[in-house]
Amino acid sequence: MLSLDNNFLPQVLTIAAGTEVLFENNGRNDHDVTPVGDLERATWGVAPAAFAPTGTYSHVFTQPGRYEYFCTIHGTATAGMVGTIVVTEP
Repeated sequence: MLSLDNNFLPQVLTIAAGTEVLFENNGRNDHDVTPVGDLERATWGVAPAAFAPTGTYSHVFTQPGRYEYFCTIHGTATAGMVGTIVVTEP
């Protein structure tokens, strides 16, 4: 996944369970990756301090499902810099 200024590319990514997703900040601004939903129970995501330009973050998605996320600096849970990872059965 690429994070350019104000966009995640691709916006929707479909992977098999057990796949590691690498997020790369190739933009000029700090960003974050914040899961939509119950943040206290989220086991993935990265804060702006750890995702400055040239920064990377990775996570292995082990459970099938739909994982929506956004950048709190450049969007909301429903608009702006948003993305979705669809995890299918292996």
